[in-house]
Amino acid sequence: MGYKPQFCENDCKYCNYCNHKANMVLTIAERERIQRLDDSKEYVSVEKVYAHIESCLKDAMSEIRDGLYLIPAQTASGKTQVYCNLVQSLKNEKIIIAVPTNLLKQQVAEELHIREINAVVTPSIEEMKVPGELVDEVKYYYDIGISRMAAKVLRKFIIDHEKERSPEIILAVQKCKEYLSFYSNITKFEYIVTTHARLLTLSEAELKGYTVIIDEDISLYLFKNIKKVSLKSVEKVLSLDHCPLALKTLLSQIKDTKDNAYIKVTPMSEEDAISEEDLYKYGISENVNDLVRTSVYYKKKDGEVQYFCPKMLPKSKYIILSASLSPALYRQYFFGWYVKEYPKKEACYLGRLIQYSAYSMSRKDISKRGGKVIDSIKDICGDIPIITFKGMGEGYNEYGLHFGNTEGINAFTGKNITVVGTPHNAETVYKLIAFHLGVHASDALHWQIIEYGGYKFGFTTYNNPMLREIQLYFIKSELEQSIGRARLLRFPSTVYLFSDFPCEQAELVQEEYIKKIEQ
Repeated sequence: MGYKPQFCENDCKYCNYCNHKANMVLTIAERERIQRLDDSKEYVSVEKVYAHIESCLKDAMSEIRDGLYLIPAQTASGKTQVYCNLVQSLKNEKIIIAVPTNLLKQQVAEELHIREINAVVTPSIEEMKVPGELVDEVKYYYDIGISRMAAKVLRKFIIDHEKERSPEIILAVQKCKEYLSFYSNITKFEYIVTTHARLLTLSEAELKGYTVIIDEDISLYLFKNIKKVSLKSVEKVLSLDHCPLALKTLLSQIKDTKDNAYIKVTPMSEEDAISEEDLYKYGISENVNDLVRTSVYYKKKDGEVQYFCPKMLPKSKYIILSASLSPALYRQYFFGWYVKEYPKKEACYLGRLIQYSAYSMSRKDISKRGGKVIDSIKDICGDIPIITFKGMGEGYNEYGLHFGNTEGINAFTGKNITVVGTPHNAETVYKLIAFHLGVHASDALHWQIIEYGGYKFGFTTYNNPMLREIQLYFIKSELEQSIGRARLLRFPSTVYLFSDFPCEQAELVQEEYIKKIEQ
């Protein structure tokens, strides 16, 4: 029936005397026993993986059809070199390369400049020397998908400050002019390097004639566009006399929705939003305007409303290279698009991934066990950098890396590191995305034996195949990105992983490792 068994701790008077798991079912199920389903998997050399990615990329470039071309590319396999070399060999092609961060944007541009390719880098408002309040206002409009208003804000700043003589303001006005000039002439450039976020602000007209190469999995960025607003703000906007009718109808529906319900709605146009001036005038600090773009929302019992704002790539040709692609999710999210999936080839790690799987190492599990977790882990690994949950690992590594911000970072290349945790998201994250994709979200999480990624193991997950795919895809992507910082494919370093979610090429250690508290 999917009922959750009671926890042994606090519910059983024998829990201090019994070598138990979280509950009776897990205690007798030997949940820690992860089984590798097939030990005969064939690996090829790193050189062959590189050549395979190169071949797939050339094939995708030769295609004339708009759509998505998904190329699996192992971390550290050299995909950046592959597409930079390809761009160098092309003639009369217009290319946009999109990467996850501004740092990677600059690095890829340098790689192209080394090859004497005159690639331009899209300017970012965060990188400009302009007042912080201007940055915040422009980012606000980009975040809610109204790039036209972002440009309007910049033009107003220029008009209001053009006659000022302060060196800082003169520089800021000049930067704003350069920024607007770049984007008004963006189609004139042959090679452009940008970010995932900026790519999503470009129109179909601006992308016309370009092939877009996307480095890393952009669907992670798309799926994380989940926001929240309080019911108090919803009610405050409803009380305004001049709230647009369409928005007022939606807010009334949200207010009357029963607690713990997922509701699918039709996104509205930006004309249905409230002016920034009115939000400020009436003291509404939350971004209620984002609700005009939502496709599904969830009303919590505590009065908070969570919602998913889907972002969509304009119709064009996209080649996506990443180690963590889920073709099933791409096909579902970009329903009706042409999707071509290329086969995956993998090389064996030069380094080692040693995984300790006896405990779940969820955020809740780590918090419950307290400081003895890290003490026990350091006894095994030594005092080396640790990547774990945000807020739990301050001081564990000098770069401040945590789950959610490791993508593309090379700081730990060739070094031994430790990854601690199974990065579960809140259930509402999985269910909001699933509901947007047309999947019924009533399924409940419960522990069961599953097969995934070449393993058979026990895990708390869903029966619904698409809900399960969303959940496991998030967890796998985050872990693989963190593991990938050591570049095990090309360096003889070691990554120690503490999680009950089995990862590719892991050497499994399934015995208990946390110190027992002496009675």
